[in-house]
Amino acid sequence: MSDLFQRIVDLTLGVVGVSKDKAEAIVEELVKRGEMTRDAGDRAVDHLVERGQEARGELSAMIEAQFEKLVERMQLATKAELEALRARVAELESRGSAS
Repeated sequence: MSDLFQRIVDLTLGVVGVSKDKAEAIVEELVKRGEMTRDAGDRAVDHLVERGQEARGELSAMIEAQFEKLVERMQLATKAELEALRARVAELESRGSAS
């Protein structure tokens, strides 16, 4: 996955997921206020972290699929196609200089 693509995914996850530190801070406050037990809080943090990881994977797959559709619509050459063209040009150049 490209660095730019990964940064886009990471930025988008700010909307989707909660960091473990943030979740722990929220739960800690609820425990202090007596609104949640420590055990329930720990389970909630684990659940939030797990759900964040699932959402990250789902979001990543969705963005990648949309990116691939965009590349296809733009009719951009793939890396493999460019390499094949480079090889073909090199072959034709070598034939031309051999003549």
